[in-house]
Amino acid sequence: MLAQIGDVAEVIRQDEQAFFDPNRALAFRAAKSIIIDVSAAADRVSEEFKGAHPEIPWSALHRTRSKLAHLYEGIERELVWETITGDLPALAERLRALLE
Repeated sequence: MLAQIGDVAEVIRQDEQAFFDPNRALAFRAAKSIIIDVSAAADRVSEEFKGAHPEIPWSALHRTRSKLAHLYEGIERELVWETITGDLPALAERLRALLE
């Protein structure tokens, strides 16, 4: 999961304005794909580990994947941007703390 979250930095380094430009969809699509990959990785974590670490939003990760993977239209760029700039970095910090 940390590897996929690390990929977000590349998208964020791109111009934020380009991310929100409807004529330039590459960064937006990349961000959605990364979020889906992180969520899929979370789904592969054992139930035992998930139960031992309720501070990680396992259910929210799964719901996010479902929404992004199945709602092709109507995904708000602002929500994806907030996820990659706020939620995923916070998740990475929690995961790193578990590994220490």
